[in-house]
Amino acid sequence: MSGMSRCTPPSAALVTLAALVVGCGDPYTLSTPVKAPPPPAATSERPVVATALPTTATLDQARCSATRKPSAPDTVTLDPSARAELDRLRALGAVAVRYEGEGCDAEIQVLSSCIAPAQKYAFSAYPATARKVARDPSELLATMPLGAPSLVGWVGENRAVRTDFVLAGQYALAPDAVPRVQDLRGPDCARATHVVSAVYVGAFSMVAGETAILERRATVMDLGSTAPELQVLAAEGNAEACRAAEPGKPHARCAVPLRLSLVPLVEAAPVASAAATCPAGSVRKGERCVMKEIVTEVDCPAGTKWQVDRCAPRVDTTCAAGMRFEAGRGCIPESPKKAAPPPMLAVASVPPPAARVEEVGYVSFDTYPYTRVSIDGRDVGVTPIVQAAVPAGTHTITFENPQESILRTTTVTVKAGENVSRRLAF
Repeated sequence: MSGMSRCTPPSAALVTLAALVVGCGDPYTLSTPVKAPPPPAATSERPVVATALPTTATLDQARCSATRKPSAPDTVTLDPSARAELDRLRALGAVAVRYEGEGCDAEIQVLSSCIAPAQKYAFSAYPATARKVARDPSELLATMPLGAPSLVGWVGENRAVRTDFVLAGQYALAPDAVPRVQDLRGPDCARATHVVSAVYVGAFSMVAGETAILERRATVMDLGSTAPELQVLAAEGNAEACRAAEPGKPHARCAVPLRLSLVPLVEAAPVASAAATCPAGSVRKGERCVMKEIVTEVDCPAGTKWQVDRCAPRVDTTCAAGMRFEAGRGCIPESPKKAAPPPMLAVASVPPPAARVEEVGYVSFDTYPYTRVSIDGRDVGVTPIVQAAVPAGTHTITFENPQESILRTTTVTVKAGENVSRRLAF
Protein backbone atom coordinates (compact mmCIF):
# COMPACT_ATOMS: atom_id res chain seq x y z
CA MET A 1 0.00 0.00 0.00
CA SER A 2 1.66 3.27 -1.09
CA GLY A 3 1.86 6.18 1.31
CA MET A 4 1.11 4.26 4.54
CA SER A 5 3.00 5.83 7.42
CA ARG A 6 3.13 2.62 9.40
CA CYS A 7 3.76 -0.78 7.84
CA THR A 8 0.75 -3.06 7.50
CA PRO A 9 0.85 -6.74 6.49
CA PRO A 10 0.67 -7.32 2.73
CA SER A 11 -2.47 -9.45 3.23
CA ALA A 12 -4.23 -6.38 4.64
CA ALA A 13 -3.75 -4.29 1.50
CA LEU A 14 -6.73 -1.97 0.89
CA VAL A 15 -8.71 -2.75 -2.24
CA THR A 16 -11.72 -0.63 -3.21
CA LEU A 17 -15.08 -2.39 -3.65
CA ALA A 18 -17.69 -1.49 -6.21
CA ALA A 19 -20.50 0.61 -4.74
CA LEU A 20 -23.32 -1.12 -2.83
CA VAL A 21 -26.96 -0.20 -3.18
CA VAL A 22 -29.63 -1.02 -0.65
CA GLY A 23 -32.76 -2.84 -1.75
CA CYS A 24 -35.87 -3.17 0.35
CA GLY A 25 -35.19 -6.23 2.51
CA ASP A 26 -32.39 -7.39 0.19
CA PRO A 27 -28.73 -7.92 1.08
CA TYR A 28 -26.31 -5.15 0.20
CA THR A 29 -24.96 -5.99 -3.24
CA LEU A 30 -22.14 -4.56 -5.32
CA SER A 31 -23.42 -2.41 -8.18
CA THR A 32 -22.61 0.71 -10.20
CA PRO A 33 -22.56 3.83 -7.98
CA VAL A 34 -25.84 5.73 -7.81
CA LYS A 35 -26.01 9.39 -8.77
CA ALA A 36 -26.41 11.66 -5.76
CA PRO A 37 -28.41 14.90 -6.21
CA PRO A 38 -26.35 18.10 -5.77
CA PRO A 39 -26.76 19.91 -2.43
CA PRO A 40 -28.39 23.35 -2.18
CA ALA A 41 -26.23 26.18 -3.54
CA ALA A 42 -26.10 27.96 -0.17
CA THR A 43 -24.29 25.13 1.64
CA SER A 44 -20.53 25.29 2.09
CA GLU A 45 -20.13 21.51 2.04
CA ARG A 46 -18.65 19.86 -1.05
CA PRO A 47 -21.15 17.71 -3.01
CA VAL A 48 -20.48 13.99 -2.97
CA VAL A 49 -21.41 12.63 -6.41
CA ALA A 50 -20.63 9.55 -8.47
CA THR A 51 -21.23 10.73 -12.03
CA ALA A 52 -18.12 10.02 -14.10
CA LEU A 53 -16.92 12.44 -16.71
CA PRO A 54 -16.98 11.03 -20.23
CA THR A 55 -13.56 9.64 -21.16
CA THR A 56 -12.25 7.09 -23.61
CA ALA A 57 -10.89 4.87 -20.82
CA THR A 58 -12.05 1.25 -20.87
CA LEU A 59 -11.17 -1.88 -18.95
CA ASP A 60 -9.15 -4.46 -20.81
CA GLN A 61 -11.22 -7.65 -20.63
CA ALA A 62 -8.21 -9.98 -20.66
CA ARG A 63 -6.55 -8.07 -17.80
CA CYS A 64 -9.90 -7.83 -16.03
CA SER A 65 -10.46 -11.60 -16.21
CA ALA A 66 -6.98 -12.26 -14.82
CA THR A 67 -7.56 -9.96 -11.83
CA ARG A 68 -8.05 -11.81 -8.57
CA LYS A 69 -10.55 -10.64 -6.01
CA PRO A 70 -8.80 -9.53 -2.80
CA SER A 71 -9.10 -11.50 0.43
CA ALA A 72 -9.21 -8.19 2.34
CA PRO A 73 -11.59 -5.99 0.30
CA ASP A 74 -12.13 -2.27 0.97
CA THR A 75 -15.57 -0.89 1.80
CA VAL A 76 -14.93 2.72 0.70
CA THR A 77 -17.34 2.47 -2.26
CA LEU A 78 -20.14 1.00 -0.21
CA ASP A 79 -23.27 3.08 0.04
CA PRO A 80 -23.20 4.85 3.46
CA SER A 81 -26.29 2.95 4.59
CA ALA A 82 -24.55 -0.33 3.71
CA ARG A 83 -21.58 0.62 5.89
CA ALA A 84 -24.01 1.47 8.69
CA GLU A 85 -25.61 -1.97 8.31
CA LEU A 86 -22.22 -3.65 8.47
CA ASP A 87 -21.42 -1.73 11.66
CA ARG A 88 -24.81 -2.68 13.16
CA LEU A 89 -24.28 -6.40 12.47
CA ARG A 90 -20.73 -6.23 13.81
CA ALA A 91 -22.13 -5.25 17.21
CA LEU A 92 -24.42 -8.33 17.25
CA GLY A 93 -21.92 -11.05 16.38
CA ALA A 94 -19.66 -12.39 13.63
CA VAL A 95 -20.88 -11.11 10.25
CA ALA A 96 -21.43 -13.45 7.28
CA VAL A 97 -21.14 -12.36 3.64
CA ARG A 98 -21.48 -13.85 0.19
CA TYR A 99 -18.29 -13.26 -1.81
CA GLU A 100 -18.33 -14.71 -5.31
CA GLY A 101 -17.33 -14.15 -8.92
CA GLU A 102 -13.93 -13.45 -10.44
CA GLY A 103 -12.20 -10.51 -12.08
CA CYS A 104 -14.37 -7.45 -12.64
CA ASP A 105 -17.49 -9.56 -12.06
CA ALA A 106 -16.58 -10.26 -8.43
CA GLU A 107 -19.07 -8.99 -5.87
CA ILE A 108 -19.66 -9.10 -2.14
CA GLN A 109 -23.00 -9.09 -0.32
CA VAL A 110 -23.44 -8.27 3.36
CA LEU A 111 -26.09 -10.73 4.59
CA SER A 112 -28.34 -8.80 6.96
CA SER A 113 -30.03 -11.97 8.26
CA CYS A 114 -27.02 -14.14 9.09
CA ILE A 115 -24.60 -13.81 12.01
CA ALA A 116 -22.79 -16.03 14.51
CA PRO A 117 -24.10 -14.51 17.77
CA ALA A 118 -21.76 -16.52 20.00
CA GLN A 119 -18.67 -14.89 18.44
CA LYS A 120 -17.84 -11.27 19.33
CA TYR A 121 -15.37 -8.74 17.95
CA ALA A 122 -12.81 -7.07 20.22
CA PHE A 123 -11.36 -3.63 19.47
CA SER A 124 -7.63 -2.96 19.30
CA ALA A 125 -5.81 0.19 18.21
CA TYR A 126 -4.34 0.17 14.70
CA PRO A 127 -3.33 3.75 13.77
CA ALA A 128 -2.15 4.19 10.19
CA THR A 129 -2.56 6.42 7.13
CA ALA A 130 -2.51 5.48 3.47
CA ARG A 131 -3.41 6.72 0.01
CA LYS A 132 -4.02 5.23 -3.42
CA VAL A 133 -3.87 6.92 -6.81
CA ALA A 134 -5.21 5.34 -10.01
CA ARG A 135 -4.29 7.23 -13.20
CA ASP A 136 -5.48 4.75 -15.85
CA PRO A 137 -7.51 1.51 -16.11
CA SER A 138 -4.43 -0.66 -15.45
CA GLU A 139 -3.68 1.12 -12.18
CA LEU A 140 -7.37 1.05 -11.32
CA LEU A 141 -7.41 -2.77 -11.68
CA ALA A 142 -4.22 -3.08 -9.68
CA THR A 143 -5.34 -0.91 -6.75
CA MET A 144 -9.14 -1.16 -6.78
CA PRO A 145 -10.11 -4.36 -8.65
CA LEU A 146 -13.65 -4.61 -7.29
CA GLY A 147 -14.37 -0.88 -7.76
CA ALA A 148 -12.81 -0.61 -11.21
CA PRO A 149 -16.01 -1.02 -13.30
CA SER A 150 -17.73 1.90 -11.51
CA LEU A 151 -14.65 4.20 -11.45
CA VAL A 152 -13.13 3.68 -14.91
CA GLY A 153 -14.91 6.79 -16.25
CA TRP A 154 -12.92 9.00 -13.88
CA VAL A 155 -9.40 7.99 -15.00
CA GLY A 156 -7.34 8.61 -18.15
CA GLU A 157 -6.72 11.76 -20.20
CA ASN A 158 -4.78 13.39 -17.33
CA ARG A 159 -7.46 12.52 -14.79
CA ALA A 160 -7.10 10.26 -11.76
CA VAL A 161 -8.87 8.97 -8.67
CA ARG A 162 -7.18 9.32 -5.26
CA THR A 163 -8.32 7.78 -1.96
CA ASP A 164 -6.86 8.77 1.40
CA PHE A 165 -7.37 6.64 4.52
CA VAL A 166 -6.90 7.23 8.23
CA LEU A 167 -7.13 3.96 10.17
CA ALA A 168 -7.82 4.05 13.91
CA GLY A 169 -8.16 0.36 14.83
CA GLN A 170 -9.77 -2.95 14.13
CA TYR A 171 -12.60 -5.07 15.51
CA ALA A 172 -11.40 -8.69 15.27
CA LEU A 173 -12.50 -12.16 16.31
CA ALA A 174 -10.21 -14.30 18.42
CA PRO A 175 -7.83 -16.28 16.14
CA ASP A 176 -9.20 -19.60 17.43
CA ALA A 177 -12.86 -18.55 17.33
CA VAL A 178 -13.57 -18.19 13.61
CA PRO A 179 -17.18 -19.45 13.12
CA ARG A 180 -18.10 -22.57 11.19
CA VAL A 181 -21.24 -23.12 9.11
CA GLN A 182 -22.90 -24.72 12.13
CA ASP A 183 -22.39 -21.56 14.22
CA LEU A 184 -24.37 -19.24 11.93
CA ARG A 185 -27.96 -18.21 12.67
CA GLY A 186 -30.50 -16.60 10.36
CA PRO A 187 -32.67 -17.34 7.30
CA ASP A 188 -30.05 -16.13 4.80
CA CYS A 189 -27.15 -18.28 6.05
CA ALA A 190 -27.50 -20.83 3.25
CA ARG A 191 -26.04 -18.19 0.92
CA ALA A 192 -23.02 -17.34 3.09
CA THR A 193 -19.53 -18.15 1.75
CA HIS A 194 -17.25 -16.18 4.12
CA VAL A 195 -17.12 -14.75 7.63
CA VAL A 196 -15.74 -11.32 8.46
CA SER A 197 -12.86 -12.05 10.83
CA ALA A 198 -11.88 -8.39 11.23
CA VAL A 199 -13.28 -4.92 10.42
CA TYR A 200 -10.76 -2.06 10.07
CA VAL A 201 -12.29 1.32 11.01
CA GLY A 202 -11.36 4.97 10.59
CA ALA A 203 -12.13 7.69 8.02
CA PHE A 204 -11.62 8.11 4.27
CA SER A 205 -12.07 10.44 1.32
CA MET A 206 -12.19 9.47 -2.39
CA VAL A 207 -11.59 12.35 -4.82
CA ALA A 208 -11.35 12.69 -8.62
CA GLY A 209 -9.61 15.43 -10.60
CA GLU A 210 -6.62 16.36 -12.69
CA THR A 211 -3.69 14.05 -12.02
CA ALA A 212 -1.17 16.84 -11.38
CA ILE A 213 -3.41 18.59 -8.83
CA LEU A 214 -4.14 15.33 -6.96
CA GLU A 215 -0.46 14.44 -6.77
CA ARG A 216 0.54 17.87 -5.38
CA ARG A 217 -1.88 17.83 -2.46
CA ALA A 218 -0.65 16.60 0.93
CA THR A 219 -4.12 15.21 1.72
CA VAL A 220 -7.61 15.06 0.28
CA MET A 221 -9.26 14.46 3.68
CA ASP A 222 -11.86 16.99 4.86
CA LEU A 223 -11.63 19.14 1.71
CA GLY A 224 -14.81 21.12 2.30
CA SER A 225 -14.83 24.02 -0.20
CA THR A 226 -11.07 24.50 -0.29
CA ALA A 227 -10.47 22.72 -3.60
CA PRO A 228 -13.25 23.47 -6.10
CA GLU A 229 -11.21 21.91 -8.91
CA LEU A 230 -11.55 18.44 -7.31
CA GLN A 231 -14.63 16.25 -7.19
CA VAL A 232 -15.41 14.33 -3.97
CA LEU A 233 -16.77 10.90 -4.94
CA ALA A 234 -17.21 9.54 -1.42
CA ALA A 235 -16.13 10.61 2.07
CA GLU A 236 -17.02 9.58 5.60
CA GLY A 237 -15.59 9.92 9.08
CA ASN A 238 -13.45 12.71 10.50
CA ALA A 239 -9.67 12.61 10.23
CA GLU A 240 -9.19 15.04 13.11
CA ALA A 241 -11.34 12.83 15.35
CA CYS A 242 -9.16 9.86 14.43
CA ARG A 243 -6.01 11.73 15.39
CA ALA A 244 -7.55 13.02 18.64
CA ALA A 245 -8.97 9.65 19.75
CA GLU A 246 -7.81 8.30 23.09
CA PRO A 247 -5.17 5.61 22.44
CA GLY A 248 -6.61 2.11 22.45
CA LYS A 249 -10.26 3.23 22.50
CA PRO A 250 -12.74 3.58 19.59
CA HIS A 251 -14.09 7.03 18.65
CA ALA A 252 -17.66 7.42 17.37
CA ARG A 253 -16.56 9.84 14.58
CA CYS A 254 -13.66 7.61 13.55
CA ALA A 255 -15.40 4.24 13.23
CA VAL A 256 -16.25 3.94 9.54
CA PRO A 257 -15.73 0.37 8.20
CA LEU A 258 -12.87 0.73 5.72
CA ARG A 259 -11.70 -2.80 5.05
CA LEU A 260 -12.79 -6.39 5.79
CA SER A 261 -10.66 -9.44 6.46
CA LEU A 262 -12.55 -12.48 5.18
CA VAL A 263 -12.11 -16.19 5.85
CA PRO A 264 -13.97 -18.94 3.96
CA LEU A 265 -16.69 -20.77 5.86
CA VAL A 266 -15.88 -24.37 6.74
CA GLU A 267 -17.96 -27.31 7.92
CA ALA A 268 -17.33 -28.95 11.29
CA ALA A 269 -14.60 -31.58 11.16
CA PRO A 270 -16.12 -35.04 10.58
CA VAL A 271 -16.02 -37.54 13.42
CA ALA A 272 -13.08 -39.88 12.96
CA SER A 273 -13.70 -43.58 12.49
CA ALA A 274 -14.46 -45.62 15.59
CA ALA A 275 -11.35 -47.74 15.09
CA ALA A 276 -9.18 -44.61 15.21
CA THR A 277 -10.83 -42.95 18.20
CA CYS A 278 -12.15 -45.68 20.50
CA PRO A 279 -10.05 -47.93 22.77
CA ALA A 280 -9.68 -51.61 22.01
CA GLY A 281 -12.77 -53.58 23.00
CA SER A 282 -15.12 -50.63 22.45
CA VAL A 283 -17.12 -49.17 19.58
CA ARG A 284 -18.48 -45.68 18.82
CA LYS A 285 -22.18 -45.04 19.47
CA GLY A 286 -23.07 -41.44 18.63
CA GLU A 287 -20.41 -39.23 20.20
CA ARG A 288 -19.01 -41.66 22.77
CA CYS A 289 -17.26 -45.01 22.97
CA VAL A 290 -19.01 -47.95 24.62
CA MET A 291 -17.69 -51.42 25.40
CA LYS A 292 -18.52 -54.19 22.96
CA GLU A 293 -21.15 -56.70 24.02
CA ILE A 294 -19.41 -59.97 24.93
CA VAL A 295 -21.46 -63.16 24.49
CA THR A 296 -21.28 -65.25 27.64
CA GLU A 297 -24.25 -67.58 27.12
CA VAL A 298 -26.31 -68.52 24.08
CA ASP A 299 -29.42 -70.68 23.84
CA CYS A 300 -28.75 -73.09 20.99
CA PRO A 301 -31.37 -75.41 19.40
CA ALA A 302 -31.79 -78.86 20.83
CA GLY A 303 -28.98 -81.17 19.79
CA THR A 304 -26.47 -78.33 19.35
CA LYS A 305 -24.05 -76.46 21.57
CA TRP A 306 -22.18 -73.12 21.38
CA GLN A 307 -18.69 -73.42 19.93
CA VAL A 308 -16.68 -70.18 19.68
CA ASP A 309 -19.06 -68.16 17.45
CA ARG A 310 -21.88 -70.50 16.40
CA CYS A 311 -24.21 -73.32 17.41
CA ALA A 312 -22.62 -76.63 16.34
CA PRO A 313 -24.23 -80.10 16.38
CA ARG A 314 -23.61 -82.26 19.40
CA VAL A 315 -21.88 -85.54 18.46
CA ASP A 316 -22.93 -88.78 20.16
CA THR A 317 -19.79 -90.80 20.73
CA THR A 318 -21.69 -93.86 22.01
CA CYS A 319 -21.08 -96.84 19.77
CA ALA A 320 -22.41 -100.41 19.67
CA ALA A 321 -20.44 -103.30 21.02
CA GLY A 322 -17.46 -104.02 18.81
CA MET A 323 -17.44 -100.45 17.50
CA ARG A 324 -15.45 -97.40 18.52
CA PHE A 325 -15.94 -93.66 17.85
CA GLU A 326 -13.47 -91.80 15.67
CA ALA A 327 -13.74 -88.04 14.97
CA GLY A 328 -14.85 -87.36 11.43
CA ARG A 329 -15.79 -91.01 10.88
CA GLY A 330 -18.23 -91.84 13.63
CA CYS A 331 -18.46 -95.42 14.95
CA ILE A 332 -16.07 -97.82 13.28
CA PRO A 333 -15.30 -101.49 14.01
CA GLU A 334 -12.72 -102.14 16.65
CA SER A 335 -9.58 -103.88 15.49
CA PRO A 336 -9.98 -107.65 16.20
CA LYS A 337 -7.85 -108.99 19.00
CA LYS A 338 -5.17 -111.45 17.91
CA ALA A 339 -5.84 -114.98 19.11
CA ALA A 340 -3.26 -116.47 21.48
CA PRO A 341 -0.97 -118.94 19.75
CA PRO A 342 -1.94 -122.57 20.36
CA PRO A 343 0.11 -124.49 22.90
CA MET A 344 2.99 -126.48 21.58
CA LEU A 345 1.96 -130.11 21.33
CA ALA A 346 4.12 -133.02 20.85
CA VAL A 347 1.80 -134.21 18.20
CA ALA A 348 0.21 -132.32 15.35
CA SER A 349 -3.21 -130.86 16.02
CA VAL A 350 -5.91 -129.33 13.79
CA PRO A 351 -5.95 -125.47 14.08
CA PRO A 352 -9.23 -123.90 15.25
CA PRO A 353 -11.37 -122.03 12.64
CA ALA A 354 -10.58 -118.28 12.14
CA ALA A 355 -12.75 -115.80 14.08
CA ARG A 356 -15.60 -114.36 11.97
CA VAL A 357 -15.62 -110.55 11.64
CA GLU A 358 -19.01 -108.86 11.12
CA GLU A 359 -19.24 -107.11 7.75
CA VAL A 360 -20.01 -103.36 8.04
CA GLY A 361 -20.85 -100.36 5.81
CA TYR A 362 -21.22 -96.61 6.42
CA VAL A 363 -23.98 -94.03 6.14
CA SER A 364 -23.74 -90.20 5.89
CA PHE A 365 -26.64 -87.71 6.17
CA ASP A 366 -27.04 -83.93 5.73
CA THR A 367 -30.43 -82.23 6.09
CA TYR A 368 -31.97 -78.78 5.88
CA PRO A 369 -32.99 -77.74 8.38
CA TYR A 370 -30.86 -79.74 10.80
CA THR A 371 -32.41 -82.89 12.33
CA ARG A 372 -31.58 -85.46 14.99
CA VAL A 373 -30.87 -88.85 13.41
CA SER A 374 -31.44 -92.32 14.83
CA ILE A 375 -30.50 -95.60 13.12
CA ASP A 376 -32.61 -98.59 14.08
CA GLY A 377 -33.73 -96.61 17.15
CA ARG A 378 -30.16 -95.70 18.19
CA ASP A 379 -29.50 -91.93 18.38
CA VAL A 380 -26.40 -91.06 16.35
CA GLY A 381 -26.50 -87.25 16.69
CA VAL A 382 -27.54 -84.16 14.75
CA THR A 383 -26.89 -83.65 11.05
CA PRO A 384 -24.51 -83.57 9.40
CA ILE A 385 -23.72 -87.25 10.12
CA VAL A 386 -20.48 -88.38 8.49
CA GLN A 387 -19.73 -92.09 7.85
CA ALA A 388 -21.57 -93.63 10.73
CA ALA A 389 -20.66 -97.34 10.74
CA VAL A 390 -23.53 -99.83 10.51
CA PRO A 391 -23.67 -103.58 9.89
CA ALA A 392 -24.22 -104.52 6.27
CA GLY A 393 -27.93 -104.83 5.53
CA THR A 394 -31.12 -102.76 5.66
CA HIS A 395 -31.61 -100.16 8.41
CA THR A 396 -34.43 -97.82 9.51
CA ILE A 397 -33.39 -94.15 9.64
CA THR A 398 -35.44 -91.53 11.55
CA PHE A 399 -35.03 -87.72 11.17
CA GLU A 400 -36.55 -85.47 13.87
CA ASN A 401 -36.74 -81.71 14.58
CA PRO A 402 -39.63 -80.74 16.91
CA GLN A 403 -39.10 -76.98 16.39
CA GLU A 404 -39.70 -77.40 12.64
CA SER A 405 -42.38 -80.13 13.06
CA ILE A 406 -40.20 -82.66 11.24
CA LEU A 407 -40.51 -86.41 11.84
CA ARG A 408 -39.54 -88.57 8.88
CA THR A 409 -38.58 -92.25 8.60
CA THR A 410 -36.89 -94.04 5.71
CA THR A 411 -34.86 -97.20 5.08
CA VAL A 412 -31.33 -97.55 3.75
CA THR A 413 -29.61 -100.71 2.50
CA VAL A 414 -25.87 -100.80 3.01
CA LYS A 415 -23.43 -103.31 1.58
CA ALA A 416 -20.22 -104.30 3.31
CA GLY A 417 -17.57 -101.59 2.81
CA GLU A 418 -20.07 -99.29 1.09
CA ASN A 419 -20.70 -95.63 2.13
CA VAL A 420 -24.31 -94.55 1.49
CA SER A 421 -24.76 -90.75 1.52
CA ARG A 422 -28.09 -88.87 1.57
CA ARG A 423 -28.76 -85.06 1.43
CA LEU A 424 -32.35 -84.20 2.28
CA ALA A 425 -34.44 -81.01 2.54
CA PHE A 426 -37.68 -81.03 4.53
